[in-house]
Parts: sequence; C-alpha cells; structure tokens
Amino acid sequence: MVKYSEILRVHAQGFSQRGIASSCSSSRNTVSEVLERVNAHSISWPFDKDMSDGDLQELLFPEKGVLLILEESQTVNTSTKNS
Repeated sequence: MVKYSEILRVHAQGFSQRGIASSCSSSRNTVSEVLERVNAHSISWPFDKDMSDGDLQELLFPEKGVLLILEESQTVNTSTKNS
C-alpha cells in the first residue's frame, strides 16, 4: 500500500517530489498524483484528525475501493466455480 501519510509528512518538510518518492519507496508518478489529489481536497500535514493510509486512500482514490471490491468479487466467483 502507498504510504500516503508519509508522502504528506515528507512533502510538508519541503522535500522535492523525487526526494519524497525515494524516501517513501514510491514512484514519482504516484507521489505526483497523490499531491495533486491532496491539493484538490485541501488536505495538509499535520491532519486535523487521525487518518490512516486506508482512510486517505478512500478519500483521495475512491475508484480504488471499487476496484478492490470487484477484484474480491471475481476471486470469490472463481473459487466457487472451481468447487
């Protein structure tokens, strides 16, 4: 999973996107997309309330939640067909 909170924390310290990517073991494209969406949602570090990386993913990338549900559904369907 992407370390969304770590990306925001390191970004708040003034690191470049390349430095953030290296520090968080993420691609520069991932860091860029996360920061773009964070700006669109006006989220900044430190958070007003406790937010896990899962909470941030749901907020910033709601489509990933839909994909995860679809993937789980396909796995269930495949396993029931093999029974």
